[in-house]
Amino acid sequence: YLSVMLALVSKPTTALGTGWTYNVVEISGLYWHFVDLVWIMVFTFIYLL
Repeated sequence: YLSVMLALVSKPTTALGTGWTYNVVEISGLYWHFVDLVWIMVFTFIYLL
């Protein structure tokens, strides 16, 4: 997953514009935090059982 993120961030912005790159980074960050929250809920649920 980290290699995909690095490839997207390092992609030249001249072909698609800078807005596209910022959107990809922002969406990737939102997805990463969503996954973090899901894992926190899963581990909390397992711990409370």
